Amino acid sequence: MRVVVIGGGHAGIEAANIAARMGMATTLLTMNLDQIGQMSCNPSIGGVGKGHMVRELDALGGAMGRLTDANGIHFRILNASRGVAVRGPRAQADRVKYRIAARRLLEHSPNLSLCQGMAAGLRWREGTRGLEGVELLDGSFIPCAAVVLTSGTFLNGRILIGERKLEAGRAGEPPSIQLAEQLRAMGLRCRRLKTGTSPRIAAGTIDFSRLEPQHGDPVPRPFSFFSPGIRLPQVPCHVVHTTAETERAVRENLHRSSMYGGHVQGVGPRYCPSIEDKFVKFPHKPSHQIFVEPDSLETEEIYLAGLSTSMPPDVQLRMVRSLPGFEAAEILRPGYAIEYDSFDPLQLKRDLGMEGLEGVWFAGQINGTTGYEEAAGQGIMAGINAVRWLRGQEPVVLGRDQAYIGVMIDDLVTKGTDEPYRMLTARAEHRLGLACDLADVRLLEVARTVGALTPGEIGRVEATQARRERVRDQCREAWVAPTSSFGGIALEAGLTLTSGMSLGDLFRRQQITEPLADAALALLPGWSQAAEGQAWDPAWERDLLLFELRYQGFQAREARLLEGQRAWDHVRIPVDFRVEHLPGLSNEVKEKLMRHRPETLGQASRIPGITPAAVTLLHMLLEHGKMPVVLDPGNTV
Repeated sequence: MRVVVIGGGHAGIEAANIAARMGMATTLLTMNLDQIGQMSCNPSIGGVGKGHMVRELDALGGAMGRLTDANGIHFRILNASRGVAVRGPRAQADRVKYRIAARRLLEHSPNLSLCQGMAAGLRWREGTRGLEGVELLDGSFIPCAAVVLTSGTFLNGRILIGERKLEAGRAGEPPSIQLAEQLRAMGLRCRRLKTGTSPRIAAGTIDFSRLEPQHGDPVPRPFSFFSPGIRLPQVPCHVVHTTAETERAVRENLHRSSMYGGHVQGVGPRYCPSIEDKFVKFPHKPSHQIFVEPDSLETEEIYLAGLSTSMPPDVQLRMVRSLPGFEAAEILRPGYAIEYDSFDPLQLKRDLGMEGLEGVWFAGQINGTTGYEEAAGQGIMAGINAVRWLRGQEPVVLGRDQAYIGVMIDDLVTKGTDEPYRMLTARAEHRLGLACDLADVRLLEVARTVGALTPGEIGRVEATQARRERVRDQCREAWVAPTSSFGGIALEAGLTLTSGMSLGDLFRRQQITEPLADAALALLPGWSQAAEGQAWDPAWERDLLLFELRYQGFQAREARLLEGQRAWDHVRIPVDFRVEHLPGLSNEVKEKLMRHRPETLGQASRIPGITPAAVTLLHMLLEHGKMPVVLDPGNTV
C-alpha cells in the first residue's frame, strides 16, 4: 500500500511527513523539487489562532513548528499581556533556509520518496472506486491506494498584474490544467478564489532610519515542544504607514487594478485585503500600517506585508516610493493577484476525504482556506486519515473543544465557506481550553493514537504533564497561615488570614501579582530546577498555573455544556438516511441537510439555520425510523 501526496506546499509537507512517520510508504509528487516549502506570500508563521494550530500539529508529529524554530529569524509572542488563552507565537522565517530545510527533512524521512512531475489525473478500477494511482503529464504512472491532494493555487491558476493575465500556479510556475478539468468533469462543485502578494524591495534602497523598528522577544520562545532552541541570528522587522500620496496613487489608478478593472472573477480573503481594498472599503482611515519584513539572511529582499496589490508595475513603484524611507526604493519582484479553482468543502467528510471519490483526501487551499498554517493543519489530518483508512482503522476527528484544527475542519465541512477561510480565535467557542501552550498535553492521547511521535517525544510530554500535576498537588496541600512560610506573601498582598487557605486558593486571588506568585512558588521543592532533558520555564509555567486556577470555575461550566454537545456528536446519521420526505421538518431544513450532508447530529446542529428543535426532531426520527449508528467515543478521536 502507498499514499501519494500531490503538491509540495505546506499542506503537502505535513501530509507526506505524517504518513511516513506513521510507517506508511509515501510518495510526494510535486512540479518542482526546488520549490518544496516555498513561501509565496510573506515569510511568517503563526500569530493569534494560526500559532495555536502550529503548536497543535507539532503535538501530533508535524513539521512546521520544528522547521520554523530551525529557520526563524524573528520571534514574538502576540497578545502576551492579554492572557494565556489568546496569546499566540509568531515568527519570521528565513524563506530560503526554510525551503531548503523542508526538502532536506522529507528527503531524509524513512518511508518517503520524492518525485518531480505534474499530476494529470487519478485512475480508478471502476468509476471512482478502487483507486489505482496517479497519471502524470509525461505519461508515467504512480500506483497507490490513497491520494492526498494539496494543489494550492495551481488548479487552473491565473496570475493578474494590472490588465495582464498569465496562466500560472505561482510566479514562474505553470498551472495544473488536466487535473483541474478531471475534478470538474466528475461533477464536484467548484468556485474561483483569489489571493495576492506584495512587492518585494531591495533592502539597500530603503532608508531604515526613518522606519519604526519592531524587535522580537529578547529570549525567543520556540514553536515546537521538541526543539532544542533557536539557533539563527535574530533580526528586527520595521513598521511604516501609507501616506496621502499612497492613497492618491491607488485612487487615480483603480481602473488599472486587476480587481477593480473587472479582470478578477475569484473572491478574495476578507481578513487580508489588498491595498486597493483598504482605501476603497475604509475611506475614513487616514493611513494603513505596512510591515517591512526581511525575507532571508541570504538575500537583500524585503517583503512589504500589508501592501498586497494587483496594480501594474509602474503604479506599484509609485505606491512604494510614497512611503517614508522608500523614496529611492527599487522593486525586485512586483506583487500580483492569483485566482484558482477550489472545491466546496461541504463535499468533504469529517476526515477530509472527498465524498464519492474513494481513496482521495483534499487539504489546503483546494478546500477554500488561505494561509500556510491553515493548509498545514488540514494536511496533517488528511495524511493521518489516509493512512488509517488504508489500515482499516477509524478516522481521527478532532473536536471543536480539542483543537483549533478541529474548529477549522468542522467549520469547513459543516458550514462551508464562500471566501478564503482564515483561522481566528473568535471562531472557537471553547477558547479557555485551547491555550496553545497546553497543546502537547491536551493532544497527548490523540498523539498516541496517531503513533507518529517517538517514544522519547511521548516521554517528554508525559514528564511535563506529571511535573505539572505534582505542582498542582503541592498547591492543594501547602497551607497558607500567618505562621507559615507563605503567610508573609499573603500579608504583602494585603490579604487578612483568619483560618488560612491552600496555596491554590491564594493563587486564585487577583491580589497575587506575578512577582508574589514567583516568591511563593520558589518555596516549593524543586520548582525552579529543570530535569535533565526537560524544558521547564518557571515564568511560563507560573502563567499556565495561574491561568488554570483562576479560570477553573469557567472551565468547569464549559465542560458541563460540552458534555451534552458530545452526546450528539457521537450519534451518526447513516449515509443512506433520506430526509426529503421526513415529516415535521421544514423545506429549508431539508434543503440544508441535503446540501451539507452532516455525518452526526452534532454536526447537523452546527449548520447555520438548523434550529435545536429541528435537531431534536431529527434525533426522534432516526430512533423511530432507522436506528442511528452510535460511535464509540474511544474509537473516534
